Formats: sequence, C-alpha cells, structure tokens
Amino acid sequence: MRIISAAPSNTEILYALGLGESVVAVTRFCDYPEDAKTKPNIGGWIDVNYEKLKSFNPDLVIASSFVQNKIVTELKKQGIKVLQVDPLSINDVYESIRRIGEVTGTVIQAEKLIQDMQNGFLAIQTERGMLQQRFKVYAEEWHQPPTCAGNWVPELIELAGGNSFCPQGIVSEPFDENKLFAWNPKIVILHWCGFGTQSNIDWFKQRWPTLDAVKNNKVYCIDDRLLNRPGPRLVEATREIQKVLGVMQVNSPA
Repeated sequence: MRIISAAPSNTEILYALGLGESVVAVTRFCDYPEDAKTKPNIGGWIDVNYEKLKSFNPDLVIASSFVQNKIVTELKKQGIKVLQVDPLSINDVYESIRRIGEVTGTVIQAEKLIQDMQNGFLAIQTERGMLQQRFKVYAEEWHQPPTCAGNWVPELIELAGGNSFCPQGIVSEPFDENKLFAWNPKIVILHWCGFGTQSNIDWFKQRWPTLDAVKNNKVYCIDDRLLNRPGPRLVEATREIQKVLGVMQVNSPA
C-alpha cells in the first residue's frame, strides 16, 4: 500500500506496526521516529497541499481529529480513500490502532501493539501502589486562553497516581479560572501543543503566582509530542508524569 499520514500520531502508529516503508508522505509535524523526517510532507494539520498529496497516488490517507473534518470531506470528494480516527480516551486509542491495523492488513501487529501498551500501563499502575498519597495535578495543553488537558490526559494522570483537575471524558477546553484557584493544584504540568519541551514555565508562574504549585516551584514541562499524540508513546508520557509524582512524594507535603 501507498499510505499518507495526515497526523503525527498516525505516523507513529504506522511505524509501530512495521509500515514505515509503506508511508509515502507525512505532515511537516511528523518527526518520530527519526525516519519519518525523511519522508516528503504534504503540509500541516489544516493546510494540506491537495495537488502534492494526489501526486503520490496514495491508496489510503489516514487523518485524525475533528479539526481535519474539512480535509477528509475534500479528499473523499476527490475519490481518495480516507480513514479518520479521532480518539478521546485510552480505549479509543486502542480502537484507532485496531482500525488502522484492519485497513492495512496488520491486525496481528495491531493487537500486539495494544497488548504492549496495556502491559506498560499495568506496570505503571503496579508501581503506583508505592505512592503514599495522590497529588492534585493541573495539566495545561494551551496557554492563550488557558486550556486544561482533557481527552486521554486525565486518564494518564490517574494511572500515574495523581488527581486530575480536568475530569475524564471531556475534550481539552478553556475553563473558569476561579475553579482552578479554588482547587489549588500541588503540581502543574505544561505540554503546550507544538512547543515540544519549550513550554514557558516562568511565564506560567508570572500568570498565576498564587497557586501552591507555583509558590512551591512545582511547575514542570513534559514534551507535548508525548502527551498530545494518541499513540504508542502515551505509555512513555505516563512514565514522565509518574516521575514528577515520585519527586513530589519524596520532597513535598500533600
């Protein structure tokens, strides 16, 4: 098959399924694994170059998220086969992997990948038992306006042993800041979309200096490419959250 990935998360899944050689083009944001950087790109999330995309004569384009609905509609109108996955939970991520496996003839590999992820999360849950207390965690996906991380992120926080400000089952969204001040998180995790490891901790501290997490210097940055991409590396993202919680356990009061 000649496959075009229209999202970094799908690129990571395709490579994890052993389909790297079948990927003929990606987006300019697809930077993992390293080989993905060598592929031609067809644009970004919402600015796809349709003529360039068609020039690769793809058998399949794999899109992600509702923000690509317009692109999906246009590609289908042009007679191009498209699979769109839009996971909002860990179980949805598993289902996305299954669907990609089914359409690419890698069902066995997909089930193995899902099992590996489940085993990784199980190991984290087992280690979580060593934490004597759960800390309140506010995870921020975007900074202007402040947007709490929803989708699968609250599940990852809970798996790692924290209590998430954003409840499970909702999308990432702006919120009433007064609710955050009242909740007063002990930990803040920044993973601003597109910033990688460069989310601005000092800027955040200046914005909300009264939070306990800020006053106690417990604001951390985790690579958004781990937390914001619904694929195999969510296990690694949960490990990073777990490290933060482990530091808190040793060094801070509840």
